[in-house]
Amino acid sequence: MRQLIFLLILIIVNGCTKPIFKSKWIDEKSPEIFVARFETNKGSFDVRVKREWSPLAVDRFYQLLKHHFYDPSIFYRVDSNFVAQFGGSDTIKMNNWSNYKLPDEEVIHSNKKGTLSFARGGKETRGRELFINLNNNQFLDTILFSDVKGFPAFGNVINGMNVVELLYAGYGDNTMSKLDTMYANKRKFLDSFPKLDSITKAYILKTKPEVNDEKTISFSGLQWKVRNVSGTQGPGPNYFSDKSVWVDKQGTLHLYLHKDSITGNWLCPEITSEKKFQFGTYTFEVEGAIDKMDKNIVLGLFNYSGNDGFDEIDMEFARWGNNSYPNLNYTVWPAEKKEYRNSTYGKEYIQENNKSTQQFIWSKDSIAFYTFNGFSTDKKDLIEAHTFTQPPASISSLLMPIHINLWLFEGKPPEDNKPVEILIHSFSFQK
Repeated sequence: MRQLIFLLILIIVNGCTKPIFKSKWIDEKSPEIFVARFETNKGSFDVRVKREWSPLAVDRFYQLLKHHFYDPSIFYRVDSNFVAQFGGSDTIKMNNWSNYKLPDEEVIHSNKKGTLSFARGGKETRGRELFINLNNNQFLDTILFSDVKGFPAFGNVINGMNVVELLYAGYGDNTMSKLDTMYANKRKFLDSFPKLDSITKAYILKTKPEVNDEKTISFSGLQWKVRNVSGTQGPGPNYFSDKSVWVDKQGTLHLYLHKDSITGNWLCPEITSEKKFQFGTYTFEVEGAIDKMDKNIVLGLFNYSGNDGFDEIDMEFARWGNNSYPNLNYTVWPAEKKEYRNSTYGKEYIQENNKSTQQFIWSKDSIAFYTFNGFSTDKKDLIEAHTFTQPPASISSLLMPIHINLWLFEGKPPEDNKPVEILIHSFSFQK
């Protein structure tokens, strides 16, 4: 009788226990875009993932989430100037998934702050443990580590980056020499490092991007899409809203960065031209004290392919959160799939009044940037200029749309908590 009862208990327990691993899970394909939520002892954060950035990695990440691989797991390595690393601390789970190797992929999405990548120890060893970049770690895009080049990022933290930054970082890399203990005896590992934070639950939140209906506006003879999203997105991350941009009766574009009176969120404007451009002269007439903006405010005038870390030409007016940094920034991001090598020029500058003309001239082998006083491109009104040539710069040749935006560095509000309005009187392009 006792044996029969024991047998029944075994049947009930085995029937109710979730399987640790099934080989058919490996064949599951992820959506093109989805959002994952991580619940931790410090709060929750969300990551938006795009399959095009690293298809095999995203499929595996989707599989791991769907089948509760990270429930729970430990942030066993947190370096506030580098990464927050985590993954499975269950040896059986680890071994089951490691039997299915994940081929290496090239880097498409750069390891900027707030991005998510798989860690690895050699060829085809990605697929379980992850890290979130706590700094701009673009060197990870091209580093040769264990005979494999680069760590492909495949997601961005869109909500809760402040939670990630709260993770305990006091142990730094000291935990790395004890990882064998974590896999063999998690309790003993945590006794040695009791302040480590952990994930309690990770799951798929949404399978579609948080994008609301986007309206179109007419400005300077072109049609532009107005960015309008729910939740936060990069850059920043920030809330981008169509409440922050409009064109007046005179045809002037208004960019209005402000705090929403209902939600308390700071709303940022961004527009993108429907038409794409290539080699030629790009000219913006700008009204506003862009040389005197708060250290957390960024005005961007640029073209961009959508391939993060590549194919982009930037004029940015920002101090990147530090008043000692120059307020004028010209940047050329490298051509697609070339070795990471962005070229940047920064300079402190002063306008004579609140009107300026910003211009760049893009050709096959060079990009020349110019900043002028007033609505003029006369040499006598020139404030600053710089030219990048190829080589050493890597210059794109792709057709790309124009973007105009006004946003907050790291999503931090202006120090004076006041709204900012910048006017763009015109944009023009000439071949």
